[in-house]
Amino acid sequence: MTFSVSLAGDFVVKPGAQLLARQLPDWEIVYFPVASATEYEVFGQSWCLARPSLVLTRPGTVHSYRFDRQHSTRHLFAHFRCDLSMHPALAEIAPCMVVPALPILLAEPAFSQVMRLAHRQEPLWRIRASALIMTMVYELVGTAIPMSPANPRNEPDLPIGVRLALSYIQQHFAEPIGVADMAAAVGWSHAHLARTFAHYLHEPPSKVLLQHRVAEACKLLQESHRTIQEVAYMVGFRDESYFSRVFSRLKGISASQYRQQLARDRHTYYADYVDEEQTHPLNQYFSFADAP
Repeated sequence: MTFSVSLAGDFVVKPGAQLLARQLPDWEIVYFPVASATEYEVFGQSWCLARPSLVLTRPGTVHSYRFDRQHSTRHLFAHFRCDLSMHPALAEIAPCMVVPALPILLAEPAFSQVMRLAHRQEPLWRIRASALIMTMVYELVGTAIPMSPANPRNEPDLPIGVRLALSYIQQHFAEPIGVADMAAAVGWSHAHLARTFAHYLHEPPSKVLLQHRVAEACKLLQESHRTIQEVAYMVGFRDESYFSRVFSRLKGISASQYRQQLARDRHTYYADYVDEEQTHPLNQYFSFADAP
């Protein structure tokens, strides 16, 4: 095959864990499904994965990870090999790419299916998994907006109005603000702010605000003494039902299910389990090497 996965895994690591400088012989693509304070470092520069992210690293590139110090961090990854003469688009990209995962809608289902195939070893599982990873890599390369180091929102060369609007969201997300308030804060019209967000972030400002609120809610949900209603109010929702609908739409599970997942994650470091919500073991490497 001109493109083949060699190793894959779905790991949850403890708060403060580190993956020290490493240099892999294969390409690596890593999916972080939840925003966190995890940092990816390469060439002396650090990218904070403050949004759900995909990270692509070329073979031979020295890189490291410092995982979120406050929360356990889940990440799904695949190592792969490819013939660059057959995939010239990959020959032209930078040694690493760090991009928002949200525009790449197949990231979550593709990685889940790869892990499921590797665990169950269904017919043609190697070929099917490699095809899924190849498709995701091309989606990443074709739609990516490279992130910028030392930028809290990890967006490159954003117009000053967008940066101010993002800063306004970070400072006022817990208040009853809307797009009109963001536009007024930066001196733009509602329509111009919406067009500029769509161009640079591929999302409307209203959705970016909701994503930030949900990301903050995820941090609060680890505190078991807080009710779902309290969390909703603390991140700017005045209606618990609306919060629940938004959370489920953006995260794919309810806030209570997410809290249950956090509870499991805190006790799941290199510990395998499978339940009705999990189709493959966590914290286990899946080798795609041919059986002897």
